[in-house]
Amino acid sequence: KYAYRLVLNMALYFIKWLENVKKKDISSIGGKAANLGEMFSRFPVPDGFCISTKIRLTKSLRSSFAGRMIYKFVLPHLKR
Repeated sequence: KYAYRLVLNMALYFIKWLENVKKKDISSIGGKAANLGEMFSRFPVPDGFCISTKIRLTKSLRSSFAGRMIYKFVLPHLKR
């Protein structure tokens, strides 16, 4: 139970839905994702998500503990 909550908290910290992303978030998500987030509010863009640049603080996505947990438990369930 604790591990499940830990993984969900990591996901909330590292994963941002495009519908919640704006141009002002460019420093935390990068330029492409910020532009997609802006497009999402104006045009019919499919649902999507981006992974925050904060994950870089944990070395690389696949080699860090947080990254492995996100790949294993979170990303497979992100389809809406």
